[in-house]
Amino acid sequence: MNWKLPYFLSLIVIAVSTTLIYHKTQQADINYYEGHRYFEKGEYDEAIEHYKNTILVKTSYFDALRDLAYAYQWTDQHDKAIEFFKQALVIKPNNVKLQIALGETYAWTDQYEKSIDIFQSVLNKTNDIEVAKKVAEVYIWNKQYDIAESVIRDVLKKNPKDSDAELLLARVLQYTGRTKQSIMLYKKILKQIKERK
Repeated sequence: MNWKLPYFLSLIVIAVSTTLIYHKTQQADINYYEGHRYFEKGEYDEAIEHYKNTILVKTSYFDALRDLAYAYQWTDQHDKAIEFFKQALVIKPNNVKLQIALGETYAWTDQYEKSIDIFQSVLNKTNDIEVAKKVAEVYIWNKQYDIAESVIRDVLKKNPKDSDAELLLARVLQYTGRTKQSIMLYKKILKQIKERK
């Protein structure tokens, strides 16, 4: 009879613990989905509060960390966005979309070298033309026109009719004093736009 009491108490402890863990997880989900509802309506401050509550309950809740970072990004709270993009990337370090979002946020806060490092890393893994154009643009912002031009010309070799890349190239030409070439390229782009209409 003595062995039954500790066994019974152990079962009760396990049952209560399981119930508390389940309730905690359920509360994190409720907070997250409430936050997501506000996020989709563009009510980012409300979303932020719910995402923060989610993370208080479950610190490794990836979707909440990711969406909290985006909500901070969209409300121009870039330092906080960077913090939460980094936390989300600890959980999913190979998430290219988050890496790109972090790179963009660094660029928007004039942290060009960090932005370039991230975009260049993604570009090396994916060889994605859109990422190449993003890194080229950051090189332009950082006044590294030679590197920007090299990246843009690589894009145009792969896709000669990429008007976004052509616009970036026209900017590089303009910023580096090659005004005539820049004007000719702008005219070509405008002509292409008119022909599409």
